[in-house]
Amino acid sequence: MELTLTATIMLENDAMFIKSCCLNPFRQKEVKGRLDGLTLIELLRKKVEAARALCSVKTSINRTTAINTLERFFIEELQGGQDITLHNLSNSHIKSFERWHREKGYSRNYSACNMRNLRAVINMSSNRNICKELFVNIRTSNTETRKRAVEREVMLKLNSMKLQPNSTEELVRDITIFQFRAMGMPLIDLAFARKTQLKDGHLTYRRHKTNCQTSVLITDAMAEILNRLSPKDTQYLFPIITTEEPREAAQQYKRFLQKTNRTLEKISAKSGHNVRITSYTPRHTWASLAHEAGENINYISQALAHTNIQTTRSYINNISSDIIDGLSRRVQDFLNATNCG
Repeated sequence: MELTLTATIMLENDAMFIKSCCLNPFRQKEVKGRLDGLTLIELLRKKVEAARALCSVKTSINRTTAINTLERFFIEELQGGQDITLHNLSNSHIKSFERWHREKGYSRNYSACNMRNLRAVINMSSNRNICKELFVNIRTSNTETRKRAVEREVMLKLNSMKLQPNSTEELVRDITIFQFRAMGMPLIDLAFARKTQLKDGHLTYRRHKTNCQTSVLITDAMAEILNRLSPKDTQYLFPIITTEEPREAAQQYKRFLQKTNRTLEKISAKSGHNVRITSYTPRHTWASLAHEAGENINYISQALAHTNIQTTRSYINNISSDIIDGLSRRVQDFLNATNCG
């Protein structure tokens, strides 16, 4: 997405104004008068909207989710939070917000994601020192979660299941299989992929998350899925996004992501496998199976368009005990053969 002139002017003006106020104490009343007309939620929404053209769709969605969650917290715990502004926001508010996540049963990583994105938006609205003070002892980094990969047999079963033709279940299943065959292509990149990105039997795309480019060979099985699903009336490869308007496109993707995860849960129950399948499963499973097949982890990392090989390692399931036992036997056999020599 291109940076709009309006967004550029808003960001530059706000940044220059706030910076000058931080350096000049005589302008504190001016900044208070300028910003106190907005509640904290109103101010944060304004900042997210102004920065929308500067960041990826996923970042905009995450920031909006964080603000929406904060608003729910204010409604439930602080009578709507209409009297909370950037100037009277405190570390105790943020700690209470974090505790509210736990009481609601939200995962630690969901809480950390909201805190991280809330901090980023507040940082756009104030100087860095104030933001740092607000988030003292607040966890913003993710903790390692269980692996999202599934066994090879689960993917084979998913691929062969007979589902009702032209149903949501069939659509979601086919897209999930395409993701897997496309070297674990992220759902967001698949959703926004255009027909012009298909060339010479390859689908080339840049990851929304890292902006790294990767190219996927289109096999016969993938071509068959494309021939069935590719819409005739849009430039997109899959029937997920139907608009060129960025905000509506982001909402369409969010709705499809939610529908995908709900549908995969139902399909998994039908399959008879007691495993959790989500939109992340094909990506993590492809990485794990590639590793099991003996592929170099550096190649796997490049195929996934990762910028850090440690990210790739986090995708891969622990090596099975059978493989470890085999490794142990081979080393002992090598030792015995050496002694015999």
